[in-house]
Amino acid sequence: MGHVWVRTKLGDEDCDKLGNADALLDIGVMLTIIPRKLATISK
Repeated sequence: MGHVWVRTKLGDEDCDKLGNADALLDIGVMLTIIPRKLATISK
């Protein structure tokens, strides 16, 4: 198990609001959690 940095896109179901984020990914994770601030992307 380990950690890697990835660039990811976050958005809503309709892809109306999209944003990029650099994230530290845990290879052995069972559940992905993101901060509420990233989950509420504004246009």
